[in-house]
Amino acid sequence: MSFTAMSGSGWEGWGNLETARRAGVPVIMQTQHLPFLLGNPHKRRGLLKALKEADCVIAVSDGVRRTYEAIGVPSERLITVPNGVARCEAGAGRNAIRARLGLGIDQPVVMAVGRLTQMKAQRNLIDAIPYLRSRVPDVAVVIVGDGPLRRQLEDQAASLGVGGATRFLGHRIDARSLLEAADVFVLPSRHENAAGCNRSDGRGATPGRHAGTGQPGGRGRRKNRHAGAARRPISTRPRRR
Repeated sequence: MSFTAMSGSGWEGWGNLETARRAGVPVIMQTQHLPFLLGNPHKRRGLLKALKEADCVIAVSDGVRRTYEAIGVPSERLITVPNGVARCEAGAGRNAIRARLGLGIDQPVVMAVGRLTQMKAQRNLIDAIPYLRSRVPDVAVVIVGDGPLRRQLEDQAASLGVGGATRFLGHRIDARSLLEAADVFVLPSRHENAAGCNRSDGRGATPGRHAGTGQPGGRGRRKNRHAGAARRPISTRPRRR
């Protein structure tokens, strides 16, 4: 038996790992994010302490693994297990999906997909819609996803006079196929970039140009201000049993 914890945004209940350690249960930790993304000192301390307690740390990519090695996690305690991505079957097609969504066949469509939270920053996309409409009057901005900020974002669009140009589709299990209807995919999040979304056919995907980078296919990624930042290394002293 083992105890597995997942590291996401930093509020994962790290005390559970210490409890497992005291009970003599092996601890496996899977991390989805990089340590330098945790700006909150309390969150960072929790993560670093948890890393000391873990018997094994699972990284979702070799790049993530190298980052954790750089802050002092012993390589023998790290393993890479990529996230699985299911194949995207052929969809109904661009025109059929647009008709289903009430969009014109030739209407310019901008689409964003993600949960409606502060981190994903759809508010920045909505702020840009008045300018976008001044250049492309018939544009439709389609926001796929749901979350605690939905009402606030809908009110924001209405207050800017672009409620009619903004579609909130809510949670959709067919989000990947909906991308076929888009001319431009936008990733407004300040914590991610579109460089990892440059494949078509649903494996991470969008057609056309990626507004997150301003380059075709996501090339020319934005430089992360934290990249390469040195952090306090993890202690490699023997862990308590």
